[in-house]
Amino acid sequence: MVGVLLILVCLVVLAKSSDKNEGFHFCLSNIEICRLRLIPKLIDVLTNEHIVFVGDSLTRYQYISLVYMLRHQRSIDPKSNPNLVEEKTWKSWNDFFIQSTTLLSPNEICDCTRPEGKVYASLFFENRYYYDKTHNISVSFIQYVGWPHSESRGHLTYNDIQGLNFTQEHPRDYTSHPVWVHNLDTLFSDYVSNFEHTVSIVVLNFGRWGNSYTSEMISKAIYDVFTLNEKAIFIWKTTTYATEEVVDKSLRHAFDDTDSLFQSFDVVSIMNTSWTGKVNSSYYWDDKHFREPIYMLLNDQLMDIIEEKKREITDSTDART
Repeated sequence: MVGVLLILVCLVVLAKSSDKNEGFHFCLSNIEICRLRLIPKLIDVLTNEHIVFVGDSLTRYQYISLVYMLRHQRSIDPKSNPNLVEEKTWKSWNDFFIQSTTLLSPNEICDCTRPEGKVYASLFFENRYYYDKTHNISVSFIQYVGWPHSESRGHLTYNDIQGLNFTQEHPRDYTSHPVWVHNLDTLFSDYVSNFEHTVSIVVLNFGRWGNSYTSEMISKAIYDVFTLNEKAIFIWKTTTYATEEVVDKSLRHAFDDTDSLFQSFDVVSIMNTSWTGKVNSSYYWDDKHFREPIYMLLNDQLMDIIEEKKREITDSTDART
């Protein structure tokens, strides 16, 4: 009984914390408490929603952390080896794709293929589609490949995932030739628009890739999302920090003009991840990718943003009626 009361008190303290840095330090010392708080919140915030992540490996792991919690009602154990948020702990890229999809089975399809070794970005693909039938939650990850391509590409069309009948156990043996290729200004209008479960939340980040996107192209993408769903939530996630051990301190955070471009649109919510600059290097497995529970904390922050935006949308709708 005392243990339960202690958890409840800690949950109240954490809920009242408006400082993300404070919440970050609390959760690193109280991982189980934060996990107990987050998992029911995921269900509450995301039921009947379709959240689409667009980004690189920094966003891939946030997606995997999120859907793992939805699938198993627990967070990824940071001590597990191989580990779902550390692709280098697996035998190969193909092993990582197969086993990660198997662990999320039967809820995920993985449009994934990548030759071993260093290859051109045009030769690898990773798009993931997750569905929780019980709560009608769809979560999609669409890989973004940056400069000089600044595009997303894949093999699965909307017909391949229509009906959300995810019975596939392993990734297919795809060729290196994509079926579809889209830049930001066509991705939502020509690809995402065809999903049976209408997109309601978009989380976008270009990671450490450069890009050639203009304000007009970004404006078109935002317009397309709100054309699909006038109550959609569009979130620009700033790029998380690299480890403090990076010699060139200017490379710790990928600041570029894109942040200011998205910040200029009032309808875009900003997920400011600057708190990751305070993450100790022991929570990284290389110079830019985290171990858990950091991705769990990023998803906790994301749920808070979505929750707040939903309240704003509800209040605005009530004011008009």
